[in-house]
Amino acid sequence: MKKIILWIIGIVIVVGIIAYFVTSNTSTNAPVATTTPVQNVTTIEPAKPVVPTVNSLTLAENVSGSSAVISNASLAQAGYIVIYKTDSAGKVSVIGHSVVLGPGEHTNISIPLDTPVKAKDVIVAVLHGDNGDGMFDIAAGDLPVVQNNAHVTAVDVIDVPQAATDASLVPSLEAYLKAQADAMMKATTTTKTTTTTITTTNNVLAVTVHGSNYKFSPSTIAAKLGQTVRVTFTNDGGLHDFVIDAFNAKTSQIQGGKSETIEFVADKKGSFEYYCSVGQHRAMGMKGTLTVN
Repeated sequence: MKKIILWIIGIVIVVGIIAYFVTSNTSTNAPVATTTPVQNVTTIEPAKPVVPTVNSLTLAENVSGSSAVISNASLAQAGYIVIYKTDSAGKVSVIGHSVVLGPGEHTNISIPLDTPVKAKDVIVAVLHGDNGDGMFDIAAGDLPVVQNNAHVTAVDVIDVPQAATDASLVPSLEAYLKAQADAMMKATTTTKTTTTTITTTNNVLAVTVHGSNYKFSPSTIAAKLGQTVRVTFTNDGGLHDFVIDAFNAKTSQIQGGKSETIEFVADKKGSFEYYCSVGQHRAMGMKGTLTVN
């Protein structure tokens, strides 16, 4: 009997020793949990480009050849740099232009010329606006930009170190640009009769507004406070839109022959301007007034 008890005690001891070693090995081989310190990560967003509020052009010292270089151009709005050539007889001609340039700062712009220039030729860089289609065409409304009652220009004499040259030294150019603008305005003056429809139904004022180069018809609209104003904008020619910021309402920019309708509530009294946002059309007179009483 004693032997059996001793055997049982021995077995229990052996099992206990084995269990101890198995548990020890498992604990030793188990992965140790670690805590990684959390670091504060600061995300730095790229700086947004600053759009100039003033337009300016600077011509490089150009040499004979088939291109002209603009060393720096600051554009407050999209546009083109157009190269004009003048001669002693006062003749002015366009000999090249850039692709459409977006608002911002531009440097070292090389503009191919249709006619090569030679020593002592006078070239003038003139900033033109873009009518919104991205293709340079004076006849389509890409006219010279006017800033502080003057055009944005830069002058250079080919193969001659730059002196104090500006557009005032080339009076024929200013006369040419003015004649160009006058001809454009005359060409776009339409004698087409447009029918303006204004109806009021269930407190909805429905107005058909016609747009052309560079005017709206009608140029004045009267609404009552609280009325829903429904504007059907019909484009009679060119690329235009109808925008009225005070009521956060605008159409798409549409081509001639197309129409688009928008609605807004005249929820405040006053006089509010509507206009075309394409290129410089607003500055050229394409605007009107909505009066709410």
